Amino acid sequence: WAYFRGYHASTCCYYEVLVLLRVLDITADFLMDTIIGCPGLPVTFDAGPSNDESSFWYQLTAGYYHWNFGDSVLFHNGYPDTIAWDTIVTHTFNSPGTFISQLIVQDINGCWDTISKQVRIFKPDADFTSDTVVGCAPLLVNFVDNSTSDTILVNWDWSFPGGNPPLSNQQNPTIDFSLTGNYTVTLIVTDTLGCKDTAIYGSYVQVTKPIPNFIAQTPATICQGDAVTFFNTSAGGTTYLWD
Repeated sequence: WAYFRGYHASTCCYYEVLVLLRVLDITADFLMDTIIGCPGLPVTFDAGPSNDESSFWYQLTAGYYHWNFGDSVLFHNGYPDTIAWDTIVTHTFNSPGTFISQLIVQDINGCWDTISKQVRIFKPDADFTSDTVVGCAPLLVNFVDNSTSDTILVNWDWSFPGGNPPLSNQQNPTIDFSLTGNYTVTLIVTDTLGCKDTAIYGSYVQVTKPIPNFIAQTPATICQGDAVTFFNTSAGGTTYLWD
């Protein structure tokens, strides 16, 4: 209650007013159906737990729910796609990272409150190296997984078309390439959440084999003691031994 007393000098009268004041308490809160996942994760937000001592609706005039999901996705007219006004909304997080999702509630009296909660999106980073990438057939290559992740990696799916074996689920496999050619290597890693990433390196392994050949330049008739010039036409060699 608020009490006011006034005095009117010309009438020598006192005036007293007693007014009931009501201080409203509004509380923002929301639920999420999930808080962690992989890129492309849809998360449903529900502002149902928010409450107010007055109604959000009065004489067809509404208070509002203002959402900001923190991933700065933009759409037409430059307004962020992360802003919504509904009580229940679903938003898809397409990039890895930690996102602070915020709800602001305001009633028809202008009273407001806010709350923020965290969503984490994980994505491993697939990568690998090997002890050699170029050599003669048959070439034995030891591959080393260099993938990184904020979560635990549980699966390594390798593909070596033309290699032996052509597939492997070992973390660090050894593959034999018995034929000459260029070989593409693919690694797909998966973490405990099922999040995946792929590394593809084209012509990563190059297997070569020298091909010896030569021609001799001779006249139509050659006699004993004549000189003959030989031309090396081999392919893929670096050192040569004549006999």
